[in-house]
Amino acid sequence: MVKLRNGVIFLLILLVLSISLSEKDFAATKSSSYKVNATALNVRKGPSTHSPSIGMVKKDQTITVYQIKSGWAYMSYGKLKGYVSSQYIKTIKLASTIAKPKTLDQRTVTANSLNIRKGPSAKYAVVGSLKKGNRVTVSKVSGGWAYITYGKTKGYVSTSYLRTIQSTSSTTKPSSISKTPSKPSTVTKKVDQRTVTVDVLNVRKGPSAKYAVVGSLKKGNRVTVSKVSGGWAYITYGKTKGYVSTSYLRTIQSTSSTTKPSSISKTPSKPSTVTKKVDQRTVTVDVLNVRKGPSAKYAVVGSLKKGNRVTVSKVSGGWAYITYGKTKGYVSTSYLKAIQSSSPTTKPSSVSKTPSKPSTTTKKVDQRSVTADVLNVRKGPSANYAVVGSLKKGNKVTVSKVTNGWAYITYGKTKGYVSISYLKAIQSTSPTTKPSNVSKTPSKPSTTTTNKVDQRVVTVDTLNVRKGPGTNYSVIGKLKRNNKVTVTKVSNGWAYIAYGNLKGYVSSAFLLVPKTSSQKVIVIDAGHGGSDPGASGNGIVEKELNLSVALRVQKLLEKAGIKVVMTRSGDTYPTLDERNSISAQSGADAFVSIHTNTASASSASGTETYYNSDGDQNRANKSKQLAGFIQNRLYKAIGTRNRGVLENDFRVIKYNPLPAVLVELGYLSNPSDAKKLKSNSYRDLAARSIYEGILDFYKTMK
Repeated sequence: MVKLRNGVIFLLILLVLSISLSEKDFAATKSSSYKVNATALNVRKGPSTHSPSIGMVKKDQTITVYQIKSGWAYMSYGKLKGYVSSQYIKTIKLASTIAKPKTLDQRTVTANSLNIRKGPSAKYAVVGSLKKGNRVTVSKVSGGWAYITYGKTKGYVSTSYLRTIQSTSSTTKPSSISKTPSKPSTVTKKVDQRTVTVDVLNVRKGPSAKYAVVGSLKKGNRVTVSKVSGGWAYITYGKTKGYVSTSYLRTIQSTSSTTKPSSISKTPSKPSTVTKKVDQRTVTVDVLNVRKGPSAKYAVVGSLKKGNRVTVSKVSGGWAYITYGKTKGYVSTSYLKAIQSSSPTTKPSSVSKTPSKPSTTTKKVDQRSVTADVLNVRKGPSANYAVVGSLKKGNKVTVSKVTNGWAYITYGKTKGYVSISYLKAIQSTSPTTKPSNVSKTPSKPSTTTTNKVDQRVVTVDTLNVRKGPGTNYSVIGKLKRNNKVTVTKVSNGWAYIAYGNLKGYVSSAFLLVPKTSSQKVIVIDAGHGGSDPGASGNGIVEKELNLSVALRVQKLLEKAGIKVVMTRSGDTYPTLDERNSISAQSGADAFVSIHTNTASASSASGTETYYNSDGDQNRANKSKQLAGFIQNRLYKAIGTRNRGVLENDFRVIKYNPLPAVLVELGYLSNPSDAKKLKSNSYRDLAARSIYEGILDFYKTMK
């Protein structure tokens, strides 16, 4: 009996040790090779769709998997390590992985400065850099990216800026370079048609960025490609012939000839199908760019000012096709507010048809933040210009001109051009001219200061307090998340605040706006969206289901006289911080995020609602109350297992200034839950339950 008891204790100890295996221990376990079978698969920090994405792997890439548990696989791909959904990977024999070539490929860098990234895409973090002439060892090439080794540095670089050399000999400079682009030695019989995907694409004499530019193409130009090698395509466009990077071409069809477009429209094309119902809306930001197409990548064809009333004839993917006097084009719907459609449109006195050039007379400038880890500042609007400085992620810059995908920015004493692809709009403000004699203490608001004083809460981890209303003023102090400040004036995106003995200016974008009326307001967030599909199972994609239920909740709340602020109304992806920022500026009473769950075991099922207790205690209490009301209504109405009210650190509820909850409707991986959630009648029930839970919440606020 004693021996049996000792044996049981020993087995329990082994079980505890195996469960406590940490991520660092995974490398010691037996690993297997798997192939990705999704087009793009997010790699996450933890085993949940709510955990932040730290990278991405693509279809057919081979990854090393150390452990699979609860539908999530802990894996590595190069230096990238994290969790992926096991639904989108399939096991392969170890022998099928890409073998390291017997003879390593030696190449030299052709660009002045070449970033080395953590993964095979410009979205990955920069882990180092190379200089022109550096010789690297290439062990893998895929999708225009090469995995290289240079000393102790390893990572991915674009093959466009590498030139192949013999691995055992030095590089010999060519004796002469032809003044005209050399034709490919063997032209493939089959030629294909491709379109240009960037605003301006240089055509070069040879297949490398070191060759001279012999012409340029514009976005949408259709070219004939007769040869592709090493990431460069030999193209023909009318009389223009030469080499361009394949990274900026999109295949459209295969044909034997190129038809030069007769003309390229200089004005935005009207949408092919215009909705019959036209509505009137007003602009809610100081300056709103009007673009040629429905994306921030399109050229600016004009601008609108706060309060301008526009006619909207089509809305799709978060962009509205508008008319304002003679100006027509696309604007972001995030900065439009619906008004009565019968109201007349006031014709603008004058609208600029081209983006204004940077000058000291610019009345309005645009504030943006850097989204890349390292962003080069260049002397001119092209990657061909010299680097004059660099910016880091989160730096806030002043943009005074945008043209052909490049922004002219100011950051302290640094001025130059950066790619707008790595800038995120944060606010529009009036540039402040620093006075010739600046007071050593922050200037108090002038006699135009509003008499009404209100209290606001800081919504970011750190908020700079400045001497004046602009980023060019020096920082005199800092505020922390949840600090309550007294605001006595707000103008052009800047608030004059007092916090104890600290007085000065802060960006009003990071202060929670107080309610100014008794109007009930709720923020409804449809989880995921756009490039982030969320979970999937049994023929359902989470982002679509979330939006379907969220729109139903919106309709019910508005019918009851409650104002609703939606973080998204279409298939778009606001970042988690953007969703929190929308909450901060909404003047709302609470925030509800709608999601659905998944698991590797199809037996997992049920409904759960999350809240977070960090920060202000009153907010935490209200969050828990709201979660309880919704959970109690929801699981009973749709007949799912009650998984309860739980606490979690999901970013949209942890860092949200409002009472906030995240609802998991059910498990898409469970046949019973999925069958219900696929049904419109059950979606109606789910929406009504959330709506009734919100009404229960309002009853406690009386």
